[in-house]
Amino acid sequence: MRAVQREGGLLDVNVKGGLTKKKTYARETGGMDVRRRGETMAQRASIELLTLLNLVWTEAKLIELEPIRDLLRRYGDVRDRLLKAARSITVSKEALEQNLWVPSYNQGGRGTELICRLKALPKHRVIFIVGEVFAKQESLSPRGDGAFEIKLIQMLNTPIVLSNQLAEEFLNSFPTLKCFRPNGRIWIIGKIYLAEGGSIHFDSISGFRTQLKYIPIDSVNEGLVFDKADSERRHVRKPLKIDQNPENGPFTPDIQFLDCEDYERYPGEVYQGRKDDPGYVPHVQEKEAYYLGNRWAWFVEKEPVMPEFPPRRAQ
Repeated sequence: MRAVQREGGLLDVNVKGGLTKKKTYARETGGMDVRRRGETMAQRASIELLTLLNLVWTEAKLIELEPIRDLLRRYGDVRDRLLKAARSITVSKEALEQNLWVPSYNQGGRGTELICRLKALPKHRVIFIVGEVFAKQESLSPRGDGAFEIKLIQMLNTPIVLSNQLAEEFLNSFPTLKCFRPNGRIWIIGKIYLAEGGSIHFDSISGFRTQLKYIPIDSVNEGLVFDKADSERRHVRKPLKIDQNPENGPFTPDIQFLDCEDYERYPGEVYQGRKDDPGYVPHVQEKEAYYLGNRWAWFVEKEPVMPEFPPRRAQ
């Protein structure tokens, strides 16, 4: 059983925990880690929140920069694409569109409509939220009870509460809650519910960074690559890892050029030279042996200046 299955025109995904709170899910699975022996096929074939975000982003075609169409890409356009993509995705057979909240401009920073929606849920249920973090230092602030609050753009007057443990996990991913560069962004996906006091709480949370035009990036240098591609009006794509997706071969490249002669998707890699990871050099060697030179690459430590991109096909 695979965690992501296409059935007709729909993608059905099995997300870890589904649309239930963690405590409910733990009770249903006997309080065990679902990776342990004795798990069901459905539990084993489940994806994490980040993979769901990758899937929605991919279906929304937000992983691609096309020179003319994406000359300008604003929050409203991103929101519309995400909601449209959600129409073709189900989570454990339930429509994602009906269980997803993406804040909009016309809510004036208030979460009144969202609170009403959460009030109507059964106590054990959650819904998904996808949004952009208000990337200022005060966007994650401690509360007197040891928990934290996080603010999303378009919901500045309705912060969402994270437990101490969730906040610690989040900060480990985003230490200062600041993006790599002034024009970077942080996007999150989470499961949320309404607590007894009427405040909105995260049940779980994950996310990634993007550059200015909402292309997900894994590093500062990768962001520079996509910024350069955008400035040169190249047609590029950022493939994201989704459940056993074979389309990229055994490796998922950092970037794909869609405008090169003789190649539908010409791969590119940004090699960071991670000295703290003993497995990094062997991994790079495996990739290079696979590509046999048929790729663009930037070896950051050896090349202070980014190499020129592969030539584009003649118009």
